[in-house]
Amino acid sequence: RAAREAAARHALAQTQARLVLAGRMASVGTLAAGVAHEINNPLAFVITNVDAAIRRIASLDRRSNASRSGPWGRAHGDGRAPSSELSEVLSLLEDAREGAERVRLIVRDLHTFSRAEDDRRGPVDVRRVLDSCVHMAMNEIRHRARVVRSFDEVPPVEANEPRLAQVFLNLIVNAAQAIPEGLAEQNEIELSTRCDAAGQVVVGVRDTGAGIAPEALGRIFDPFYTSKEEGEGLGLGLAICHSIVTALGGQIEVESRPGEGSTFRVVLPAARTGEARAPAAPGDGAPRWSREGGGLAATEQQAAPRQRILIIDDEPLLTRAIAGTLEPRHQTTATASARDALARIRAGERYDAILCDLMMPDMTGMDFYASLAELAPEQQRRVVFLTGGAFTERSKAFLQQVDARLLLKPFDAATLLSLVDEVVASR
Repeated sequence: RAAREAAARHALAQTQARLVLAGRMASVGTLAAGVAHEINNPLAFVITNVDAAIRRIASLDRRSNASRSGPWGRAHGDGRAPSSELSEVLSLLEDAREGAERVRLIVRDLHTFSRAEDDRRGPVDVRRVLDSCVHMAMNEIRHRARVVRSFDEVPPVEANEPRLAQVFLNLIVNAAQAIPEGLAEQNEIELSTRCDAAGQVVVGVRDTGAGIAPEALGRIFDPFYTSKEEGEGLGLGLAICHSIVTALGGQIEVESRPGEGSTFRVVLPAARTGEARAPAAPGDGAPRWSREGGGLAATEQQAAPRQRILIIDDEPLLTRAIAGTLEPRHQTTATASARDALARIRAGERYDAILCDLMMPDMTGMDFYASLAELAPEQQRRVVFLTGGAFTERSKAFLQQVDARLLLKPFDAATLLSLVDEVVASR
């Protein structure tokens, strides 16, 4: 009886510790989603305005160069290139654009990891998830090892993306922490993907760290077992990884030798052939028409006829940035209120594309969209939702149900212009 009571107390302690960790993870996920959402609005108008400035200065620089090469420029030049300062400013802006792009990728990765409470499954690209996890773990990695990618072409796996990210992030961080700081050029963390003979996807995480003692290998997936120093871990990380992988119908294996490093392999079933991709949660992938930031090259397209574009967003700086990007090619009308937009449409105004924020305090984009179904169904098909991440239950459900285009904040000018052209063309 004493043994049974001791076992029951131990099981209860395990359950309580897992509940505490689950609650902590949920809180961190909610915080991450909220922070990412708040960052996305200012980041969207920073990227959009920087893109616009780069395009305009590049145009001025080209004109200045053309002017200098003419007869007047050759006759009256003072030896100093008039466009040199423009070129320097352009270079500074391009550096700023690169920094903003890095922030955008960090926010995107936060979105991926912040949705761990969502248990939906669908085809997941393991290479993309691994890349996201490397970005998140880079602060642990950069002073310890080089990251080597050995990615074979593999099919998507049938999984829940945030939970899979939790597994890979844990394995990558563990690999980094097994390597001492200061010898990054002499050590490496290798990430690999391949298919086995049965068609399953095998993901490997190999490090050149300290390795695992033979007597510990059989226990590393046990709850509360940890080889780290006291206070550095609960001993639940690998146990949770094992639980997640097993629940996905896969398995996790480890090989290690002291002083030579460790290799963890996650084996997962491939997604069924021909299976429709499950709708991804907003913030990292989205419905059928979703778009994410692309590149500046697409802005050099052939100019299309000017169309009428309605912009609805309660963030004035973002509205101004969007209008400034579209104005050279389109006629824009901006409003901070979906109610005002409805009044305009009720009065007979019609638009070739409607860019509408999903979440607004006065009237949400969801309610605006529903009202259009009765008021002007043809205008409903013109709507593109702008969102920095839908994290309310209603907004998540809404985006899963509607067949509407979605533009994720932050976006760049090329993506915005391309999507507006697409909406205008789909008559």
